[in-house]
Amino acid sequence: MPMQHTMLSLFLPYLASACFLAFHSGNAHAACSILAQPDTALSGLGSSIRSLSVEGTLSTTGTQTMSGIPFVADMVEDTMRMSTNGPFGITAARIYAEPDTFVVVNYFMREVFTGRPDSPMLARDMPVHMTVSDLRMLLRGRPPGELERFARLGKRTDGNVLFSSRNADSSMEYVLVDTSKNVLLQFQRKKSNGILELNITFGDVRLINGVDVPHTINVSFDDRKQTVAFHLTKVVVNEPIEIVLEVAIPPSFTRTDYR
Repeated sequence: MPMQHTMLSLFLPYLASACFLAFHSGNAHAACSILAQPDTALSGLGSSIRSLSVEGTLSTTGTQTMSGIPFVADMVEDTMRMSTNGPFGITAARIYAEPDTFVVVNYFMREVFTGRPDSPMLARDMPVHMTVSDLRMLLRGRPPGELERFARLGKRTDGNVLFSSRNADSSMEYVLVDTSKNVLLQFQRKKSNGILELNITFGDVRLINGVDVPHTINVSFDDRKQTVAFHLTKVVVNEPIEIVLEVAIPPSFTRTDYR
């Protein structure tokens, strides 16, 4: 069974969990000087988050319709673990990711996926073309990929700042930032023909331990044919995380490696 079907319930949380999501970072390079520096409104996003723990539920429409699926995620610096639960609180799937490696365990399907978080083959097999590295950046509330590719557009009347980037494949990406709260409000990607490939919006921003964190995330992709809605019910910022983030690999599970 293709990965995009067996792993959908696991990876959808990444699409936004404070979550949110993106594009394949390998094809997102705008023309810019090698000495260019990212806009400070972008480089400062997520910089105050050292650790993050979230609990919530997700619902989907489209190819698969699910409602109220519980998930939890923990991050310490650049290391994260996320789990989705099935009936009776049973862990359905779990992912562990560092900057240079990841492990995904699907307990229901008895499958394991390992490899490089930035693997293009992994992005190809995902429901939305992105890598685990992209998802890890979005978990911190930062746009994935190289921030230097984005340039500011004209001023807006609402006080937010809009950025855009034209990629090598002629697709366009947009980032909307609330600079007063230092929060990512929206990430959008359109194909070269103008069709909406991905749209993520963040709302219900609440101040948690001095950090503004969105508690609702809405994701649409595949020209709005697929949607995911996230509702965070518990958010803990910059508090000690006592659990062990590593994930054990059951030796009897089938294994796929992405390099």
